[in-house]
Amino acid sequence: MTKIIFTLCISMTTLLTVSHAQSIIYVDQDSPALNPDGQSWGTAFVRLQDALDLAQQTPSGIPEIWVAEGFYQPTKAHPPLSMDPRDFTFFIGQDLQMYGGFNGTETSLAARNYATNETILNGNIGLPNDQTDNAYHVIKMQALAANGNISRSCIIDGFIIEDGYADGNFPDQIGGGIVNLALNMNNSSSPTIRNCIIRDNYASVEGGGIYNIGDNINAAMINCSFYNNSCIGDGSAIRNTGSSADTLSSFLISNCTFYNNVGENTILNQSVFNGIIENSIFWDNVNSLEEIGHFEMSNSLVSSLINSGTCPSNMTCANNIYDTDPLFVDPMNGNLQLQSSSPAIDQGNNAAIGLLGITRDLQHQPRLSSPCPNLMVDMGAYERQFTAPSAGYTMANALSGVQSMTRNYITDHSIESDQTIASGMANAISVTYQAGSSNPNNCIELLPNFEVVNDQMFHAFFSIGCP
Repeated sequence: MTKIIFTLCISMTTLLTVSHAQSIIYVDQDSPALNPDGQSWGTAFVRLQDALDLAQQTPSGIPEIWVAEGFYQPTKAHPPLSMDPRDFTFFIGQDLQMYGGFNGTETSLAARNYATNETILNGNIGLPNDQTDNAYHVIKMQALAANGNISRSCIIDGFIIEDGYADGNFPDQIGGGIVNLALNMNNSSSPTIRNCIIRDNYASVEGGGIYNIGDNINAAMINCSFYNNSCIGDGSAIRNTGSSADTLSSFLISNCTFYNNVGENTILNQSVFNGIIENSIFWDNVNSLEEIGHFEMSNSLVSSLINSGTCPSNMTCANNIYDTDPLFVDPMNGNLQLQSSSPAIDQGNNAAIGLLGITRDLQHQPRLSSPCPNLMVDMGAYERQFTAPSAGYTMANALSGVQSMTRNYITDHSIESDQTIASGMANAISVTYQAGSSNPNNCIELLPNFEVVNDQMFHAFFSIGCP
């Protein structure tokens, strides 16, 4: 039976050692503290760099950094002795977990909202209208210890990473947003980048958004959006380069969205043994070669200027959608959420590797939201939201009057909250609703006593029925 779903519409001069008792370091650009130490929101560091310095002195364990909403720019060079301000970067040299999206009062990680509380890491450290004096990399990651590793336990979660401009000498011509280096023998650099927007970054060679390079790359990108990144060569969004002898690497992209990235291709995986793309969307990227290279790709929507409508010869593919507009809400202005008629809705795989433990999408909305509880997650970083009312639920809508007879409304798409069917009226009682039976593919049937309330909008979604 067809279902109908209704919705309403510090700076610090003396570095301290992190004690075992202090597992969280706090950062808030609006911190009122005269002598900030990062031990609470009330004494939060103003500069993110101070928290990174403190975290990387932790003798054991994996420290957490909680960053309140705001605009943060790098203030310290790496290599440390560099006199070039463009070497300023947020440097990470060991496992730590850095979370954005706080308002500065939370006592638990679950209480933050990274969509509402935008936390921006920005590389435009020079003249506002001159990209050529921006930081080479917004974030730079490289394990410092001999035989040391950065593992997937190292997490960057809930940030907007923007305006890196990598146009120098190696490695400063790769990875404008994030450069992830594992160049020493037996080193691994494999962070988890999650719930992030990577936008407006540039590299003069490869890897405009992110460049991962080394013998062992097991990085994971989950619930992320990549748009308006660019480079001259491969990997406008992501470039991976591993050793030709590497059989251990397993790079993961899960529920990510890629739009308007410009380069020879959007993602290239070179000599990384096992690259996996799942539940993701690639649309309107500008590529002179194929969209993606050297990956296993499943349950994803992809367009390609060269390999139109087919799986590229250097990949293995399953359950993908080719050359079909995903119907973003407003891509020109960075809104890559899905319209209600998007072909990417319910086309992902609930058993995808990257969904383990993931309950929210990039808009901090529930990751599983469907008219039918046994349908699948959506492709991409954003989940189209549907809310089912309970029995006896009183609903504001824009259908006029109290129904005195059964009425059918034929439609070939969802009725959106900005589409008024008729004028409303006040004096609500209750709502009765049931799926139509005459044509379950395109009929919404409203039974007697269905009533309008409060002159608001009627919003219905129907599917072809729950399997």
